[in-house]
Amino acid sequence: MPVFLDGGYAGDDLYWDTRVSAEDMEQMWNHPDVCKEWTKSKEIRGNVRFSCDREKRPYLSRVELRAIAEIIVSKYFSTRGINPAVLCALADIVSMRFIGGDESSTGLMGIDYSTAFWLYTEMRYRAYRVDYVENLTNPFVSMYFGAAYLAWLSEYEGR
Repeated sequence: MPVFLDGGYAGDDLYWDTRVSAEDMEQMWNHPDVCKEWTKSKEIRGNVRFSCDREKRPYLSRVELRAIAEIIVSKYFSTRGINPAVLCALADIVSMRFIGGDESSTGLMGIDYSTAFWLYTEMRYRAYRVDYVENLTNPFVSMYFGAAYLAWLSEYEGR
């Protein structure tokens, strides 16, 4: 759960490795653009920091955001016609790439907990668990449920 100090995050919440799975971290390191960006900024495996604004709110670079969208789409939605660039644009608009979202929504994609839980339980999107609202501050979880909701909406009532 995030710890806030003067409106920002503190402690472990500033590190990728404490927020996402080891498998997701490996996929990020295997993405050539992310590896180049992280290596250039002297990040090391097991201790990758999020970029932060002046209030210490963690956010994703455009390279990181694109990599997550590409990973999620290729692993789970490759046959659904979802464009990773559309997911990136949605995340940019909804959360300005802040992993915690903004005041009115949670996570990168702004999917509220009840919608994510519905997608998980009723619609059987189960690649990631969503037991708590804080799960949606994991960039992969938020992107996954955002893509799942977009996939569901794109087929709603056969349209």
